[in-house]
Amino acid sequence: MNRPIALFALLGLLLTGCQTVKLVTPLKERSNPQVTVADGRVRVAPDVLTFFSDEKNVTITWRLPADSRLRFADRGIEIHGRVTDRAVRTPDGGEAVVLDRTQNEIVECKRSQDGLAFACLNRNTRPGVYKYSIRISDGQKTIEVDPPIVNGW
Repeated sequence: MNRPIALFALLGLLLTGCQTVKLVTPLKERSNPQVTVADGRVRVAPDVLTFFSDEKNVTITWRLPADSRLRFADRGIEIHGRVTDRAVRTPDGGEAVVLDRTQNEIVECKRSQDGLAFACLNRNTRPGVYKYSIRISDGQKTIEVDPPIVNGW
């Protein structure tokens, strides 16, 4: 089994076990992730956003600290697609997951007027792992991180 698929399978098993006992961060925290930048790296807490199958039409609002000099870029949150169970070889001999870019689960993404928040509607009608990017800018340089959103567990 290749590594990307094994990683997502393991993540799925782990999260499925969590659903049984619901030992998970409360929805209010999962739907309001906090974004910080330290040592030139974007961090988000919680780092994996997990939504149970009964948590439909949740607005996710990522927030920078109120006193931050940084802002979300124009495309501060970009949903790339749903991770499929396929992988491809890259030119350098590595492996990459294949995305279904036709997703319409996480939609209507908008940056706040002050640039300190970015919100998307998570319809959560189709289970899966969704790859997305968070992009933060200081006005000259943009940095990003690519954490997952997991729906339907």
